[in-house]
Amino acid sequence: MWLYEEEDSLDTGDRYKCRAKWEAAQAEKTGCVPILKEEGDLMETIPFANPEIVYREDFDDWAVLFDPDTAETYGLDEVGSFIWKKIDGKTPSENILNSLFEEFDNVPENAPEHLEKFLNGLEENGLMGYKKK
Repeated sequence: MWLYEEEDSLDTGDRYKCRAKWEAAQAEKTGCVPILKEEGDLMETIPFANPEIVYREDFDDWAVLFDPDTAETYGLDEVGSFIWKKIDGKTPSENILNSLFEEFDNVPENAPEHLEKFLNGLEENGLMGYKKK
């Protein structure tokens, strides 16, 4: 469950501007105002995907995410791809975590921390946001 950044063409200021633009557009389109998630309150959130992100699944359930605003691509392994499909703006983080235990064998005990780190990586790159449950 990793987020692989394949290209880093924007500096931090440009990345912030793209993310702020997306959050404002998302709030206007859906009435859903993104929240700033405090560390450790993941289970009180519902993640939602940036609708501008292009998802393409490749062989063996690996996938690529493409952000047309920044021209960056990200690779997702099988678990990351599974999680991405659950980020629909309706499924709480807690349910995503539970589905990992149902779908995969040998899920580590610290899966909640791994999930939080993964989702935070997506959020930091403007690929998704959080809303309150």
